[in-house]
Amino acid sequence: MPFLTLLLVDDSAIQRKVMERQLTALGHRVATAKDGHDAWLQVQAEPPDAVISDVVMSGMDGFALCRLIQSDTRFARIPVILTTAGEVKEGDRLLAQQAGAVDLVKREVDMAAILDVLARPPAAPPVLRAAFDPDQRFAVLRQNFVAEGRVKAHQLLDSVRELGELDAETRARLTHSLHRWAGVAGTYGIPHIGPRAAALDSLLEQPWPAVREDMVNGLTEIVAWFQAS
Repeated sequence: MPFLTLLLVDDSAIQRKVMERQLTALGHRVATAKDGHDAWLQVQAEPPDAVISDVVMSGMDGFALCRLIQSDTRFARIPVILTTAGEVKEGDRLLAQQAGAVDLVKREVDMAAILDVLARPPAAPPVLRAAFDPDQRFAVLRQNFVAEGRVKAHQLLDSVRELGELDAETRARLTHSLHRWAGVAGTYGIPHIGPRAAALDSLLEQPWPAVREDMVNGLTEIVAWFQAS
């Protein structure tokens, strides 16, 4: 595979750093964007060889970003790979293709699926469908939000249970996830998570470990709500 200039799009700073490190180690030049709007500005300013974007992001989601890129004749030949934390169903993949993506793949630690797509021969620009099925799009985004939430909520709960001091990395992970859940959980029909996440976010302003028990109890509730969704 030739070395490529890649644009990596994810609203998680931690996820961006992990993937950027792996892709850079393989010899690729990697630029990063914190959301779909940021990515669109970068594509216009300096078109990459390929775009790798998360599906579920606050603001402009991955489907919308992909469609925006592929509907512009200046950038229609830039392949867009969409990634998700959840399992990929055939209907999900079809929706991604209708948005103009070359594929929708599950994000694994070794990035094997992403690298496999990058190694494929260049394809002709896709023929875009006139419009998405809004119900199908919502279902796919909700499914991926829940799948990712289940994993992250469990990880955060395990991290804070016995934490004597709140280190900078764990604080950053908590802040990102709590902000995201507070902002978009209601959109996906899980109304209890948003207010609880906002309340837990306010705890981060108070001394640790005095609020550790409250944080553990709150995250336990959020884990249960994600599991029931």
